[in-house]
Amino acid sequence: MIRAMAPDDIPQVQSIALAVNKGEAYDLRSFLGACLAQKPDLCLVAEDGGETVGVAIGGQVGTLGMVDLLAVAPSRQGTGIGNQLMDELSRRCRERGVKRLVVLVSSASSGFYRALGFEADEDLKFMSKRI
Repeated sequence: MIRAMAPDDIPQVQSIALAVNKGEAYDLRSFLGACLAQKPDLCLVAEDGGETVGVAIGGQVGTLGMVDLLAVAPSRQGTGIGNQLMDELSRRCRERGVKRLVVLVSSASSGFYRALGFEADEDLKFMSKRI
């Protein structure tokens, strides 16, 4: 079941994100709290048997939507939960007037997003700088 995220979901969402990112140390609690305060309709969780098993968070600037976070518990990956989360996030973004949805992908996740209809966009480039 896909539903709106609640503040009580933050610890489980944090655990899922850490597991998906292979334990990389970062703390999402303040980010998640801010997302819930600013855009609660774009903060979603997937629940199965009372257990939070996935999360999707979107953002919006005008008619451009962004996938800020998508994570599914490793034991549940490949079961369609990510697809369900993305379907609902896309629907909610469309309701807000979003015309284009973008996501930053890794080589490991690009196939998943391609299967959902995302395409490489030559107009968008990713740049980074270590600080």
